[in-house]
Amino acid sequence: MVKLQSDEIIGNNENISSETVRRYIRLTNLTLQLLNEVDEKKLSFISAVELSYLNKKEQDNLHDILTREENFSVPLKQASMLKSISQNGELTYEKIDKIITQKLKSHLKLLNNHIRR
Repeated sequence: MVKLQSDEIIGNNENISSETVRRYIRLTNLTLQLLNEVDEKKLSFISAVELSYLNKKEQDNLHDILTREENFSVPLKQASMLKSISQNGELTYEKIDKIITQKLKSHLKLLNNHIRR
């Protein structure tokens, strides 16, 4: 008889992969504010999993910046970048701000180019 891990059992019962189960469990490391944004579908599930590796202060700073910018979209590339910098112990408010606002500037530039056509 093959012994299944808990995530495999839950995945089989819910018809989802064990990796998805582990991702849902990982979301419990998000602050309530960011978790609410996931629930409201303002923050994508996969990006939220990456952001769950940030410590509480970093997550609070991120939420503050996202609220100020009125945009809760954090693409996976930026979320992964934030996670990586955090794991190196170098993620400051200023770095979060730069990464998030740089993304917005790039997005606005693309929109302007599209409108001009």
